Amino acid sequence: MVSLSPQTLARARAGQEAAVAAVLTHMMPLLRRLAARAVCPGLEFEDALQEGIIGLFGAIKTYHSAGGASFETYAAVCIRNAVTAEDVAELFQKNQE
Repeated sequence: MVSLSPQTLARARAGQEAAVAAVLTHMMPLLRRLAARAVCPGLEFEDALQEGIIGLFGAIKTYHSAGGASFETYAAVCIRNAVTAEDVAELFQKNQE
C-alpha cells in the first residue's frame, strides 16, 4: 500500500473535501476487509463499514506523525476499534432483549 502524503493528510485534517475523499478512497480496501470480519448477528456489513468510516474520520483528526507510526497503521487501529466497539454494543443490546 502506497502511503498518503503528509500534505494530503494535512488538507484532510483541515476539512478539504477532496483530500478527505482521497484518504477514504485510499483506505477503502482496508475498511471493507475489517468490516467483513466484524459481521455477526446484529451487525451487518454496511453498519460495520459505516462505523469503520467514522473511525477513519477520527484517525484523520487525531493522527500525529511524531508518534512514529504511519497513518495507515494508526488508521487501521482506529478503524478496528470503532468496528469492534459497535460489535460489542450490538451484542450487549441483543443480550438485553
